[in-house]
Amino acid sequence: MTRRTFAIAIASALGLGLSWGLGTASAEEILPGTIPATIERVIDGDTIEVLAAIWPGVSTRARVRVAGIDAPELNSPCPAARAKALDAREVLENAVAGVTIRLVHIRPEHAYGRILADVQLGDGTDVGELLMTVGLAKPYARRVRCDWCAAAPRCTLEHEGQPGVSAKPTIEKSP
Repeated sequence: MTRRTFAIAIASALGLGLSWGLGTASAEEILPGTIPATIERVIDGDTIEVLAAIWPGVSTRARVRVAGIDAPELNSPCPAARAKALDAREVLENAVAGVTIRLVHIRPEHAYGRILADVQLGDGTDVGELLMTVGLAKPYARRVRCDWCAAAPRCTLEHEGQPGVSAKPTIEKSP
C-alpha cells in the first residue's frame, strides 16, 4: 500500500474527511487521532516498520519516522556514531518488544516514503522523549546536523552562503 493510500485509509477510518493530494500534503493535513500498531521491524533509532490497524479487521504496513528526533545513522563513516546508532536501535527494540504502540499526529514525511508520527508506548511514554532521555537522540530541526562522533555529541546550525560566517555555532549540547 502506498503512502497516499495509507493516509487516505487512515483518514477514512477516522472519519476526518481530509483531502490528500497526490503525494503532497500541507501542514494542516495531520491526522491527530491515535492509530494502534504493532512493530514489524525496528530499522534504526528513528525509523520503524509497523502493522497499523486502520479499521476493524483491516491493517496496513508502513514505515514510520519517529517525529521530533534525530538519531545517529547506522551508515555513518564514524565508528563511534555507528555504535551509538546500534545502541539507539537496541533501546528502541527493547522498548517496543511485544507491545502495541500508538501512532499520533500522523503526516507524510516527503522523504524516503515514510509516514511521520509521534510514537507512544502502551503506557503513553513518548518514544522520541525516551531516546533523548538516554542520550541516543537529539531534537530534530531542519538544517541542524548532529556530530555523533564527538565525545559529547553536539548539534550545529548549517550556514549556507552567509558571508563572514566561518564557524558553525553550537546550538545544543548534550547534558
